[in-house]
Amino acid sequence: MGGYVAYHYLNSLFNYGVTDVIDKPFSKLRYEINYDKSLYVIVAKAVFMNKDDLESMMNYVSNGNTLFISAEYIDEKLIDTLGAKISFDYSIFFAQSEYNMEKKDTWLSLAHEAKANKQKYGFFFVPFNNRVISYDTSATQELGYNEQRSPNFIAIDHGQGKFIFHIAPAAFSNYFLLTGNNKEYIEKTFSYFKPETSSIYWDNYYRLRRGSDEDFSIFNFLDVSLLSNLHTSFCLECCNR
Repeated sequence: MGGYVAYHYLNSLFNYGVTDVIDKPFSKLRYEINYDKSLYVIVAKAVFMNKDDLESMMNYVSNGNTLFISAEYIDEKLIDTLGAKISFDYSIFFAQSEYNMEKKDTWLSLAHEAKANKQKYGFFFVPFNNRVISYDTSATQELGYNEQRSPNFIAIDHGQGKFIFHIAPAAFSNYFLLTGNNKEYIEKTFSYFKPETSSIYWDNYYRLRRGSDEDFSIFNFLDVSLLSNLHTSFCLECCNR
């Protein structure tokens, strides 16, 4: 659904704009990005990582930086390490195209808006069903919700920095941001960060990653029981037709 609008909004929301567009895995960035209170933004359909990527992300955040990830699926090794549990809608993750799925009016809201003035930011598309089901309450802050009032946008403290997990990436698509007054959603989302943040990185590597490469295969990271359940559900659906 495109991230052109989101990138250019992000570029305008900070005093120094986007520092760089990254097309390498996180494990290869140690000496290529600023580790002094910087912000790294990933918006993708899914974010998988190998052991080196995971360790590099943990180290980056621990040193006082912020890693913002918005995806329909975020590698559960990272989620588990931080003490959270997320319910992902795998029908969207495995869909060839969301445009072929059933749609409805669906919306999001942000936690930091006063209840009396809380805005609903929505569009007509596949519902925002992903939700956070548990987390370490001593280290986690809810930042936003889906229409069922379930959290789908959280911040988790780690060391001196934060992981920001946003599990409705369609909210940063061209389609969403050009609907109604939805541009306010990205403006208010990133108002969480200081406008004078000196280094902001926009990821293209995880956003564009497809299939496998020399150190990555999607099947190395998908839980066998998950695949089994998906297979069983698919067979039952076919048998009931």
